[in-house]
Amino acid sequence: QQCRQQQQQQQQTLQMMPPFETKLGLAVAKTGVHPRRDRIVQHALGIRQRPDSEIVSSMLNFAKAAKWDLALSSLEHMWAHASPPGIVASTAVIKACARKAKWHQAMHLLKELPQQNVELNIVAFSTAISACKGGQWDTALLLLSEACDSRLDVDAIIYSGAISACIGTARWTWAITLLEDMERRQIAADAVAFNTVIGTCAKAGRWEYAIELLSQMQTLHVPPTTVSLNTVINSCQKGENWQQAIGVLAQMQQHGFQADVVSYNAALSACGRAAEWQAALQLFLTMCETSVVSDFITHSEVLMAYEVAGQWAAALDFAKLLLESGGRGHEPYRKVEQYSHASQAGGPTDIFKHTVLATLLRRLASETYEGLVYIDTHSGAGVYDTSSAWQLLEEGMSSESQQGLSDNVAAYLQIQQDSSKAVAAKLLAATSKLSKGLRYYIGSSLFAPSLLRPWDKVILLEQSATEHEKLHNYVGRLHSELVEARGIDVIHADCYEWMSWPFLHRMSVGGDRQGLVFIDPAYDARSTADTWNLLMIQRIRDNWPACCVVLWYPANNHAKTCVLHNRIRQMNLGEVLAVEASVDAAFKWQALSECNIKAVSGLLIIAPPEGIHSDLKDSLASIQRLLTHSQVASDGVKQGRGTTRFNLFDLS
Repeated sequence: QQCRQQQQQQQQTLQMMPPFETKLGLAVAKTGVHPRRDRIVQHALGIRQRPDSEIVSSMLNFAKAAKWDLALSSLEHMWAHASPPGIVASTAVIKACARKAKWHQAMHLLKELPQQNVELNIVAFSTAISACKGGQWDTALLLLSEACDSRLDVDAIIYSGAISACIGTARWTWAITLLEDMERRQIAADAVAFNTVIGTCAKAGRWEYAIELLSQMQTLHVPPTTVSLNTVINSCQKGENWQQAIGVLAQMQQHGFQADVVSYNAALSACGRAAEWQAALQLFLTMCETSVVSDFITHSEVLMAYEVAGQWAAALDFAKLLLESGGRGHEPYRKVEQYSHASQAGGPTDIFKHTVLATLLRRLASETYEGLVYIDTHSGAGVYDTSSAWQLLEEGMSSESQQGLSDNVAAYLQIQQDSSKAVAAKLLAATSKLSKGLRYYIGSSLFAPSLLRPWDKVILLEQSATEHEKLHNYVGRLHSELVEARGIDVIHADCYEWMSWPFLHRMSVGGDRQGLVFIDPAYDARSTADTWNLLMIQRIRDNWPACCVVLWYPANNHAKTCVLHNRIRQMNLGEVLAVEASVDAAFKWQALSECNIKAVSGLLIIAPPEGIHSDLKDSLASIQRLLTHSQVASDGVKQGRGTTRFNLFDLS
């Protein structure tokens, strides 16, 4: 009875709000949300019979707000009551579907309209084609064919829509065919149509066709736009055709366009890929002369040109110049393939490098009576949820595995165990039962402070705002006493800029104070990580000679590893140790299923402490024993022996 009373009150309220559909449609258009809107609209349209004009008005408002489901439901309501709206209102609903890439619904409407005695026009076809972006190129071509068969006046707009549907697919030849078909039908292609075809060819790596299309635009007296020229330059970048890229860049001025940073970056990338460092440097100087503000991408492309050409000293000089003149540059749209801390957490690579780090810290702490300074340049979040999927460390902590392990490895394992339990107790106690075994893996930024003394100093640097916030919270949970004593600083900064001199003065750290800087960087696809890392190492050695520096690097590419070793030798940094690990075995790690691990990486130790050789040999032997033991999965099934090899050698 109470429900019936509420329904009666709701009906009375609706009747007092004419015209309801129009009012609700405007509300959704303005706010984008409405409480229980689906139920209310269905109720209003199902019970009350408003005039068709008001329902159409409501439907148009829904369509304008891209509320395709509500607009479609209004249209279907009118169909059900044998009062279909005209082509204009119906096309508006198709457009609402197109804006949300609902191509299935758009096709359904287009096929249903003739059944409702609504005559299709070219706008309806064009609108439906615009919903076919994202790989539905065949549907777009089918609609274009139907429009042509219907003897409608097809125009450049509908062709541009069909060409756009070919972007991002391997159908670049179809895009060119459509452009040729426009010429056959004597439909004048505008700059938008040409730009779309050029973009399709550029994404497919067909730079020669992109240049030919640009030439065709000039022949047909179609003025190119900035988009046209930038897209062609970008296609030359992918084809490593640096001369054509520079030529198109020069054409921009001829057509009255000012080349922007995007234009120059694309041309610089083409030069970098071709190892044309002199051309890249000239382009950079031209940018400076024409007041085009460079960014991180610009600097990375110039550095890559130096790197690929083997101009290592010049690369270091250029990087140093950037730091001295304002920094590495803003990164508004940086797209790089980065090494992720989380993706390696708890795996063989992390166990290797973190055990070596623990060995170094314990040696330094035992020999240094004054305060030691530890700096982690790429700290990450510090804690990684592995959901108990990996077993390497858990097996290493069993009583059987602990026998024969070195003191350094045993200390590292104990810290991992204690810290993981502490994090689990604080994060999971209020929400669920504690998981059995290890759930959280502790990164270098959070286990290193556990190896230091109360009077030592810890500085954790992290550039990512998200990771920095997580790190700051975890530090407060695990090392609250250090935070209170100001023995640990968590800093949101680019380490390459922050670590430039005089960072020692800023942190009140004397140049003769011993320390360790751990560099575990994100190696990116632009091949410039080595230059920045080596420049930072050079500055640390010049200004902080009492500091030991540890650099982790991937060693899966032998040629690149040799280049890195040669550059280190040429820098005359003093004593340098190299430790490389090669793990080839089957582990049940990270992923829920078994996976084959083939990891090759290394650590460079610059200015190592005395006596570290024997410590490292013991630790490496223990790691080898630990990883060999872990080749048995948690269910007891043997995964295969595999191999684990370590190589410790002098690189001085």
